[in-house]
Amino acid sequence: MSDSKARFFSRAALKRKTVTLPDDCGDVKIRQLSAAEVDDYLKKIQTAGTPEGTPFIDVAIWVAVRVMLDEDDKQIFTDDDAAKMRTGLSIAVLNKIVDEATPFSGIQVPAAAGAEDSEDPSKKPAAS
Repeated sequence: MSDSKARFFSRAALKRKTVTLPDDCGDVKIRQLSAAEVDDYLKKIQTAGTPEGTPFIDVAIWVAVRVMLDEDDKQIFTDDDAAKMRTGLSIAVLNKIVDEATPFSGIQVPAAAGAEDSEDPSKKPAAS
């Protein structure tokens, strides 16, 4: 590999960060999803919650499995751990991991319906 390619890939490597989990669960290191994983995520989320799609909880677990790292930057969980995570992981902890990992990976998360209106003072009713 040329020096230019090596330099590019070292700078464009998946970033890591530490996330503090709720409920006194401590910290966990996460990484960004790769471009291919983001593509897979976007396909999954488009049909999540529909009869032919993946349940939302399983999409969230799919993300958590991929992004959580140990102290040596090795993936902690595999898809084989999904069933245990589904029943043994607090939804608050799972939500925190996904809420941190998706924007960290460059995924635009749409605001909740009406949220943008409540933040914009021009959209609020005038005081009488």
